Amino acid sequence: VLDEPTAVLGPDDARRLLDIVRDLATRGVSIVYISHRLDEIFRCADRITVLKDGHKVQTLAPADADVDGLVRLMVGRRLTAMFPPRENVVGDELLRVAGLSRAGVVEDVSLSLRAGEIVGLGGLVGSGRTELVRLIFGADRPTAGEIRVKGRPVCIRHPQEAVHSGIGLVPEDRKAQGAVLDMALHANVTMAHMGSVTRLFGWIRETFEREISDALIGELAIKTTDSRLEVANLSGGNQQKVVLAKWFHTDSEIVILDEPTRGVDVGGKSEIYALIQKMAQNGKAILVISSESEELMGLCDRILVMGGGRLRGELMPDEFTGENILTLSLRRDATVEEPEDIMQ
Repeated sequence: VLDEPTAVLGPDDARRLLDIVRDLATRGVSIVYISHRLDEIFRCADRITVLKDGHKVQTLAPADADVDGLVRLMVGRRLTAMFPPRENVVGDELLRVAGLSRAGVVEDVSLSLRAGEIVGLGGLVGSGRTELVRLIFGADRPTAGEIRVKGRPVCIRHPQEAVHSGIGLVPEDRKAQGAVLDMALHANVTMAHMGSVTRLFGWIRETFEREISDALIGELAIKTTDSRLEVANLSGGNQQKVVLAKWFHTDSEIVILDEPTRGVDVGGKSEIYALIQKMAQNGKAILVISSESEELMGLCDRILVMGGGRLRGELMPDEFTGENILTLSLRRDATVEEPEDIMQ
């Protein structure tokens, strides 16, 4: 039984794993392959079973199915309807990064984010995307570069200073870094802004904390029976919504989302896309890291592409193709554009 075996693998390693799976099948091994990457299902499955909310919907042969058909079975609508319409209005610049570097990891990266804008950050696994946002969020120390929030230089040496500067981060590993799984849902939601639920000497107003979390549970459609339930008992998609809820609760105007739908089913993805769009409509600047080109193209206003720790280029909507994203990510000898050009 293989449960999301390629979630953290690059394209080459994923293809290699699928070859191994097919070889095992030819040798008589029975395999249950669970994945939200539907292209993998079509490449290795002899039968496809769709589950929804714990119930079997249908079993069919790959020859009798297509991606749109599976999506309809899973969420009740076509793949093209997964992404909400772009209704956000782009405003003033909220974040500017100039020449940000960390020796041997990230080299001379410059970018900007504006209010109401959703910017994608693409590239292959190991391209430096996560390392870049860790520098912006203060989880790692840069060796060079400058960060400005609303035009003002800020010195971010620790994640707490990033939060105080109005920056939030949903990390790629929600189980290890994004949520405290053995704590209650209401505690996870408020932990990034404890001042809002504490009284004198730091005592937590638990009733008020639960009122806040109950409101966010409704707003984000988190499926749970009680805000006192431990986050570990929620599905992957609802765990991710809890992590997102932290930044709905704070006054962060800049939100960085690192692989926001990894390990989330198709229906959960659609709901998370709507929440990201809602954040943008509320005037937040959003930076989305994703290994899925379709996700970046369906969600973002523009896409930045990294490779080898450097920013390799920028794509506007009329240039969005999977081939263009991959070509930029593999570019090794390209002359990187000057910061002024990247940030226009």
